[in-house]
Amino acid sequence: MAKFSVNGIDGIIADFEELANISDDVKYSILEAGAEVVRQVQQDVIRRLGLMDPVAPQLINSLTIARKKDSDGVRVRLYPKGKRKGEKKLGKRMKKSGSGRRSSGSYAGTNAEVGYYLEYGTPRIPAKHWMETANEEAEEAFLAAEQDAWNKHLDDLNL
Repeated sequence: MAKFSVNGIDGIIADFEELANISDDVKYSILEAGAEVVRQVQQDVIRRLGLMDPVAPQLINSLTIARKKDSDGVRVRLYPKGKRKGEKKLGKRMKKSGSGRRSSGSYAGTNAEVGYYLEYGTPRIPAKHWMETANEEAEEAFLAAEQDAWNKHLDDLNL
């Protein structure tokens, strides 16, 4: 009668179990590696399209990589963060106050609003699609950066 024997299968099963249980820090490091590449390309596109104020490059400097964890898992967000500094106050934000609404002071806007207006345009500002352009240009470098981060993790596990 034929006999079937396998040597070393326990080691392979252990390796697969180790791969299946990736820590959040490793997930973040892989995602942040890709996000950093995309941020650099977005900054280059903003410069190339002339969307940068040379005195106060607020949109470029506001591009932020942030970690987020929720019920779906871990995420990394790349977005323009913060309020506009030194800008002419354009409007007013209103707060609810008792029976009516009152002004909470003048409002200069946020970097996220400026990024949105430059991406999609307004009735007076043509759309520049800076984010779409940058994300398309960064695709290959993004995938390579995440692959390198994944390979580094595999090397750390001796796989």
